Amino acid sequence: ALTTGVNFLSAVPQMHALLMQYTKEQGLTQLNSETLRYVSSGAAPLDPTWKRKAEAFYGVAIQNGYGMTESTAGISATSNPLGSPDISVGPSLPGVETKIDDTVEGGSNGKGEVLTRGAHVMKGYYKNPEETAKVLGQDGWLRTGDLGTFDEHGHLHILGRSKELIIHGGFNVYPPEVEAAINDHPQVIQAAVVGRSTGNDEEVLAFVQIAEGDTLDPQVLKAFVKERLTGYKRPSQFIIGTALPAAPTGKILKHKLIETFKDQLA
Repeated sequence: ALTTGVNFLSAVPQMHALLMQYTKEQGLTQLNSETLRYVSSGAAPLDPTWKRKAEAFYGVAIQNGYGMTESTAGISATSNPLGSPDISVGPSLPGVETKIDDTVEGGSNGKGEVLTRGAHVMKGYYKNPEETAKVLGQDGWLRTGDLGTFDEHGHLHILGRSKELIIHGGFNVYPPEVEAAINDHPQVIQAAVVGRSTGNDEEVLAFVQIAEGDTLDPQVLKAFVKERLTGYKRPSQFIIGTALPAAPTGKILKHKLIETFKDQLA
């Protein structure tokens, strides 16, 4: 039995990214733990490049999952082998029902808001029937506020928060897809993408973290993502720094990005 060292590591992607960056700065490229046997990522979407980097670093398969406070323990989870290309949040957990409402804003053809039902769903917000009624129907379905879709294997893919959907030039832009393209760049530790209103439209803004003492020209990133994203998904501005506003868990506080970097935005 494993009795010493870390056996299980569950964290948000930003925590994993910062841990890998720290060890890189110490001259290490792999964790080489003799005890670690389970690693999972949650609370934010997983992108393929990051998953490959993390698995090479830990030497253990990265599992992904999905849940929220209102759904207690969780909604879905993966159990993939090392090297699996699957970046979904997995199939629904036993006893959990999940479906997609593609009639909401930002939804179409099987892409829409994730709804879930079962014993895992809360009874309601404490002494707040008005807010409860907004998310929990009489039929027991909980509206998560997340956009998602199912693949051919019945695995759920989270596209992002519905509130974070960017509508640029009449097209839907899902921030996690843009962030994944930026994270492909070897100098990028992590990226966060948000929309900013420009009258009748929204522009796509990218905030990018690099290492202390490192430099990265925004024009280089612009050319880099041009090969990976269609025109309407490409950020109009790249703001590059060595730190992004984050919660104690390491999760990026997207609602603070524009205010934090207002002096650098055009």
